[in-house]
Amino acid sequence: MRLLTWILGLPVAVVAIAFAVANRGDIDLDLWPLPYTVHLSLYLAVLGALVAGLLLGLLLGWASSGNRAAARAREAKARALDQELTELRSRQQAAAKALPSPDSSN
Repeated sequence: MRLLTWILGLPVAVVAIAFAVANRGDIDLDLWPLPYTVHLSLYLAVLGALVAGLLLGLLLGWASSGNRAAARAREAKARALDQELTELRSRQQAAAKALPSPDSSN
């Protein structure tokens, strides 16, 4: 796993550094609808947006994984209850067959 991190992380870091060096120009970032303007380097705006999107995606993925786990647990419980219902129905049918019918006692 550590090797995979280096294999993927190193080229990404090199590209990010090359992008930052090539795009050092300043821009004014308007924070509409707020009345604020931020003066920063282009690479900070772009890489900051990428990092914010990555973090938001990780957060949403983490939140949805909890929903899937709960759904799996509910599905397992439903299967167990269905199996128990089938067993109880078969017991009921066996008990009904073991009882004498009301017509035969007359």
